[in-house]
Amino acid sequence: MDKHIGELIATYLLETGYGQPMHPDLEAWLAESPSNQTMLEEYKNIWQEISNYSPELHFNSARVWEKIHHVNEKKKEQRNRLLHIGYAIAGVAASVVIFLSLFQYGYIERSVQLVEVNTFTGNGNRSEIVLPDGTHVKLNTGTTLHYVYDKKKKSREIQFEGEAFLKWPKAKYLLLSIPPTTWT
Repeated sequence: MDKHIGELIATYLLETGYGQPMHPDLEAWLAESPSNQTMLEEYKNIWQEISNYSPELHFNSARVWEKIHHVNEKKKEQRNRLLHIGYAIAGVAASVVIFLSLFQYGYIERSVQLVEVNTFTGNGNRSEIVLPDGTHVKLNTGTTLHYVYDKKKKSREIQFEGEAFLKWPKAKYLLLSIPPTTWT
C-alpha cells in the first residue's frame, strides 16, 4: 500500500466521528478495486475494537478542559508563589536599607558612649558654653568645668570649681559636684 494512502486512511479513521468528507485520493483508491474497500472495512473494524479497549482514543472535551484548568491553576499558583517571594525579598531589602541608614546616621548605638567636655575660664574673663545635652553654662572668672554625659545610661555629671550659672533642659536628674566651701 502506498504511504500516502496509509496516511489518508489514518486521517479518515481519526475524523470519521466529526462528519468530515472523504479525501478525493482515498475515494479514487477505493474505486480502483473491491479489495481496497474490503481492506478499509477491516481497518474500520480494527479501529472500532481498539477504541473499545482504549478510552484514550476517544476525545473527551470535558477531561481535556479539566486538564487545561489544572495546568493553568498550577501556573497561577507558581506565579503567586514567585510574587510572594519577590515581596519577601523586597521587604528584606527595604529593612536592610533602613537599618543601614539608621546605623549611618547614629540612631543605633555605637561603641562611643561617653562624651566629655573640659573647659577653663582664665582670670579676668567670663565665658558661656552650651553642653552637648543642651545645658547653657555661664562661667565666671577662674572657673574650671568638667562635664561627662553617658549616652547608654542617659546620665550627665557636671563638676566645677569656681562660679557658674547653669540653665539645663528638662532631665530626670542632674548630678552636681560642688567642692566643700566656707560660707560667710
